[in-house]
Amino acid sequence: MKKLAMVILMLAPTFSFADFPSIKVSNFTVDYNDPKGTGSAQEFEFPNEYVTVRKKLFNIIISKENDQFIFTYDANEYALENPPAILLDAQNFSWSNLNLNSFKNKINLTVAGFDYKSNDKLNSVSNLNLDCIENGDEQEDLAKKLLSSCLTQSKIKIAKVSIQTNEILNLLVANVIETKVSPSSTTLKKLLLEIVQHNFNLKLSLKSDITITIKAKGKTWYLQDENKIKVQLNHAKAGFFSVKEKIFSELENDTSGKVTVQRPFIYIDLNQ
Repeated sequence: MKKLAMVILMLAPTFSFADFPSIKVSNFTVDYNDPKGTGSAQEFEFPNEYVTVRKKLFNIIISKENDQFIFTYDANEYALENPPAILLDAQNFSWSNLNLNSFKNKINLTVAGFDYKSNDKLNSVSNLNLDCIENGDEQEDLAKKLLSSCLTQSKIKIAKVSIQTNEILNLLVANVIETKVSPSSTTLKKLLLEIVQHNFNLKLSLKSDITITIKAKGKTWYLQDENKIKVQLNHAKAGFFSVKEKIFSELENDTSGKVTVQRPFIYIDLNQ
């Protein structure tokens, strides 16, 4: 969710939002190699405080200065402060064919591919599709509005996720499904997450020595005052076997300070 918020914050102005701002971006592609990069889009349309900006063949220059990203297009410059660590720490990252459409209470994001390299390890996401319904909460902070809305009602599809850099996640997956898979990498395929009025259903396949399907159910919330995601995990199965307690146990071993378990709740701290 933070990636989605980051992308839209790059494109949107700052003022109070009841509905999502009307944004249309077509075929937005970025290629970044620390500390510089470039981007382009076939179509770019967003409202600012006074008029609607419409551009064709939108081009952008990206640079990193003092732990923030500077986006320059035409005579305009935008500073993205406190960017996600996943991008800030990356040696390089890129995304291809990003399409974003939002109007009133609906937002849709599709990305053909997202890749990033950190500590000489490559991570990737293929064919992301997200639909999110606005939850009626008026917010000046678009990132918080997105998190609150998408954790209330949304649908996410991802064809494939390959992760090498998150050792905690890799160990968790290996221990939960009791496989001999190397803890240096994790591959998730055919991920489908649906959230309706905070109730979520998750289904995904994990491929290692074998391919196994994980199904989970529960509830999700965004705690705005604390800037945390709250997850209530009610059921989790790998094949015919429950893995809920294993998931709790593995997450309780997290020493990053970002994950706290108070069964049946899991809290994810989004603060820097």
